[in-house]
Parts: sequence; C-alpha cells; structure tokens
Amino acid sequence: MSSSSTDQSSSKGLRYANKSCNCGRKAGVKITQSDGKNNKGRLYYTCETKSCSFFEWCDPSTAAVEHSSSMTHRLTFGHNENRGSEVAGDISEIKSELRGIYSRLQMLELGHGMLKVLVIASLVMATFALLVGLVAVLLK
Repeated sequence: MSSSSTDQSSSKGLRYANKSCNCGRKAGVKITQSDGKNNKGRLYYTCETKSCSFFEWCDPSTAAVEHSSSMTHRLTFGHNENRGSEVAGDISEIKSELRGIYSRLQMLELGHGMLKVLVIASLVMATFALLVGLVAVLLK
C-alpha cells in the first residue's frame, strides 16, 4: 500500500484526533493510495519513524471521543520519555481550541445583539408606518 503524508486534517468541519503510536510518539496521518474499492483515499494513523507497527484507521465520527480517551490514557499512564512534552502539547492544543471557541462565541453574541437591534428597529418602523397610515386616513 503506497501512501502520502498529511498533517492533522480538518475538512468541512471534520476533526481528527491526535494519536500516539506504540513508541509513545505522535502518530502521523496518511492517505491510502491503494486500488481497493473501500479504502482508496481513506486516512489512517501510522508510526512516523516506522519504529513500531502501529496502524489504525482515522475515522472522524469517533475522533473527539478517541482524542479524549487518548489524552486521558496518556495523562494517566503516560509514556516514559515524552510524557512531559506531550502533556504540554495537549495543554497548548486545548488552550488553542478554547481561544477559537471563545472567538466564535463572541462573534455569535455580537450577531445576536445585532439581530435584537434589527428586530427593534423593524418594530419601530412598522409602528411608524401604521401611525402615518392612520393619520392619512383620519385626515381624509
């Protein structure tokens, strides 16, 4: 099976979790190039240094759960040589995600506030139009 290397992927809102291989290093994400009907173009995890035989399909539907489980496993049991740097990387990744979520929340709150202003302005304009129409009818 030939493959090409990719980075952690996010396409059309799909998220793929970081994985650690059996060596304790960050597993790489690759794309299958085989001619098989079901697996061509499918993503999979593998050992970047080829030091171990780690292989796992990369499915976005379970990535968030797997990511949480993988982080919990690493934090609980750890890997001897890279534990500190992996935990620091996980914390950095979580902080980055939180910043993105906070930014999106601020945008949504701003949009929500603008919608309130538009609704109130529309109600004021509709009331004004009704009053103008009522005055026009009364003056005839």
